[in-house]
Amino acid sequence: MTRINLDNIAALQNTFGNLKKAPGTQFADVLNNTTNQTVAIGQGTLSVTAVGATSSASSTSDLNSALKAYGINVPPALRVTAGANGYELSGDPRNTQFKKMLADHPSLGNGFGAAISSATMGRKAALQSAMNTFGGDHPTSAMKKFLKDFEETQDPKAISVKFDGQDMKVEELGDKGWGPVKTEESFMAALIEAYTKYMLTQGVSLDNDKDKDEQSADKKTEEKSVATS
Repeated sequence: MTRINLDNIAALQNTFGNLKKAPGTQFADVLNNTTNQTVAIGQGTLSVTAVGATSSASSTSDLNSALKAYGINVPPALRVTAGANGYELSGDPRNTQFKKMLADHPSLGNGFGAAISSATMGRKAALQSAMNTFGGDHPTSAMKKFLKDFEETQDPKAISVKFDGQDMKVEELGDKGWGPVKTEESFMAALIEAYTKYMLTQGVSLDNDKDKDEQSADKKTEEKSVATS
């Protein structure tokens, strides 16, 4: 019977522990090429520096100013998600004003979109890198199938930008709620857990097959003994 090779699992865990943790995706990091804009508010003007054009602190201050100009108070934190009609605050009473702000100033919506796109691409790259490391240079057909099945279960339920008035970050929705976007390190941990369960299942299956073969052989031996007695 095939058993889990504990040395291999330990080696995988050691590899996982030594992986360099990828930095979290920050909203302000993805818009470095966006130019400054001036937003007209009523009879006056509000100078808004697009998020990411300067420092994160300045971007946060500018976004707070824009939100306040539309009567949107933060906190409580905003949870920006992609809906059927663009970016929105789903289930949030501030959504009407938020949608008006984005309609009047599309560049703000572009900023949320750029952050989510950047995080999504980074997540896909992290998943592929973890799978390549886990499978090795020459994965067997069984390993390829395991990795393919694993990949098909890793899509997030949703991706959002969370802004609490001070910090902006991209998060993903999983079985336990909203949390950090997965990195290569977290994918590797999930791979180790999934592979351990996979090997346990394979071991049980092989055990059952062996038991059936032994029972069949015993039965044939018994029948032969009866026939010759």
